[in-house]
Formats: sequence, structure tokens, C-alpha cells
Amino acid sequence: MRGEIEANSTLLQGLSELERMRRNVKCPFLAAGRCTIYEARPQTCRNYHATDVTGCRASYEQPDNIDIDPDFAPLVYQAGGAHVDAFCSTLQQLGYDTNAYELSTALAAAIADPQSRARFVAKQIPFVTLTGNEIPTEFCDL
Repeated sequence: MRGEIEANSTLLQGLSELERMRRNVKCPFLAAGRCTIYEARPQTCRNYHATDVTGCRASYEQPDNIDIDPDFAPLVYQAGGAHVDAFCSTLQQLGYDTNAYELSTALAAAIADPQSRARFVAKQIPFVTLTGNEIPTEFCDL
């Protein structure tokens, strides 16, 4: 898992938001095609319910082709977005960091600096090496 995290982080370093969006990386939590952290998976994963396997596969295989529609379940996506907005708003009101970080980059930073969790709990910026804009802003709407 650490190897996948480091490889993804290295591959994505220095890329712009658009370049990262168009780059497919293997999730470090996939093993034998299955999610190993399903019960604790990130909200983005919980909110991703494509209803057309052909469109989903084509979108993955051709990340530069933004005209492919993997056909999402709209009500699931809308409910997931509302959950993210409410959760982030509450964290922000309580004084916690609500920056959105690219998964592999944040995991690599957390592994390299075990004090990142303590900084988050203390309502400080957890990752001293990341800016919080490692993912496109449309995934961070409040």
C-alpha cells in the first residue's frame, strides 16, 4: 500500500489541477479489484455511482475525453454533495482544516510526518508541505 501511495504521489507531483484530473492512478486501497477500506472509504468514493459500465470504462480509459458521460445516479450524487457541504461547513465552523487534498499526496505527507494528525486535532493545518489545493476546486464547494 505504501508503495502505491508513494508512486501515485510522485507521479502527480508538479502536475496542474487539469493534468491531475486527466491522469489515472490506481487507488492504493484496491486489492484484487476490491476496496479494502470500503466501510471507511472517502466521501468522493461514496458519491461515485456510475450507472453505465460502458461509459464508466470509456471515461477511465480515455481521461482526456471530457465528452464521455459515465452517467451518474443524479439523486445519489446530489445527496452526497449535500452531505459533503454540511460536513465541511460544520468542520469549518468548529475551526478545523477543511482544505481538500489529493488522496495519495495527503497519505504520503501523513506517513512522512506522523505529527500531521496531532496538528489537525489541534485545529491547525495538518500538512506543512501541502497547500490544500491539490485537487480541483469543484470538489471543494461549500
